[in-house]
Amino acid sequence: KCKLIWENREIVIFEGVNTRFGLGNDLFDNAVSIKRVLCPSKGAFEKYNEIIAKAKEFDKSSLLIFALGATATVLASEITNEGYQAIDIGNLDVEYEWFKRGVTRKIILENKQVSEVSGGTKVVEILDKKYLSEIVCKIL
Repeated sequence: KCKLIWENREIVIFEGVNTRFGLGNDLFDNAVSIKRVLCPSKGAFEKYNEIIAKAKEFDKSSLLIFALGATATVLASEITNEGYQAIDIGNLDVEYEWFKRGVTRKIILENKQVSEVSGGTKVVEILDKKYLSEIVCKIL
């Protein structure tokens, strides 16, 4: 049912540089388009003003999705006050991956940062052309 939120929508994902939200699964297959703004994996609040300014550059018809830890909550709240629709999506992608794989404990995901697992912050270089083409900005 979560997928219905972005069905036939243009989405903009603000995520940590190694989060790679939706990469390798079908979570966003029903979105019209995906744009990504890569932000710091840790300490994103230090770039708060830059992130919120970038968010305001997108059309208000876009759905803004924030996957930036505690910073996402504040960002989503502020940007909705500006007339945008925004979601602090948390760890939905990682939880979805574990669900799809049928695992019963948290595991490392090779292509994504998984902070909840020892060794989960070490990720491989990403060469996926579709994913790389979705990156429109880096705020690092």
